[in-house]
Amino acid sequence: MSRHLSYWLVPAAQPLIFFQQLIETLAHAQQAPAFAPHLTIYSGESPATENPLSIISRAMSGVNEVRLQVGGISYSDQFTKTLFVQFHQSEHLTRITENMRRLSAFPSAYELNPHLSLLYKHMPVGGKQLLACSLQLPMSEVSFDAVWAVESEGSPREAKDVMSWRVVCRESLRMEGDAR
Repeated sequence: MSRHLSYWLVPAAQPLIFFQQLIETLAHAQQAPAFAPHLTIYSGESPATENPLSIISRAMSGVNEVRLQVGGISYSDQFTKTLFVQFHQSEHLTRITENMRRLSAFPSAYELNPHLSLLYKHMPVGGKQLLACSLQLPMSEVSFDAVWAVESEGSPREAKDVMSWRVVCRESLRMEGDAR
């Protein structure tokens, strides 16, 4: 028996608060689902017996944070990328994704495209364009210091899919005693 697991990088405290408030504000205004701010670094099928915490620990060994440069705010026709923050590619992040693929019992063809979604909703392109143009980020770089493993039914296509996500483990990348 298998399940679909996604591994998320989760922003550090300050950007986490900012993005969570923005996502909740947009979700409320657009009657869309709210969700935790995250950047998917790997996703695929996993046997029920596979230990995601072990994969995280091994793939992230020696990493206590990931910093990514913001590329801008954009939108697409994809439900999971209705409105999103695009990040510049990072060799470091690519290596992490490859480590996760290598450690997975069922390696997937997941392609890393570093972005943090702000809204999941089917809507006209004009509305997405208006939202994208109306937002400005107060940061040019975002720090991520946790990884979550999330179980789902696969790629979400509507709000009910988002609501069924289940976090199966959370791992801080900061070592005990590190200053935040």
